[in-house]
Amino acid sequence: MLLEIGLWSRADQLDKGALVAASMAQNPSAVQKKLLKHAQVRLGFYAGDAFRDAVVDCLTGQFRETNIVEAFSRIVEALEAAGGSI
Repeated sequence: MLLEIGLWSRADQLDKGALVAASMAQNPSAVQKKLLKHAQVRLGFYAGDAFRDAVVDCLTGQFRETNIVEAFSRIVEALEAAGGSI
């Protein structure tokens, strides 16, 4: 969802709808790879580096080893930093 907000585009519209193709339903790692590509290549331009980094961290599972409260706190801090750079 953060990627969609930052790009002002729904995920199903990225790559001309490739993410919602039937072949992608069976390949979640391919979906993740495409979403990461958009985050890494485009998101910094549209939403800033701090926002991009927060999205990339979410997409790559950087918060997997943390409890939910700490993970949420880290995401909010990253987003506040992104907001402060506008």
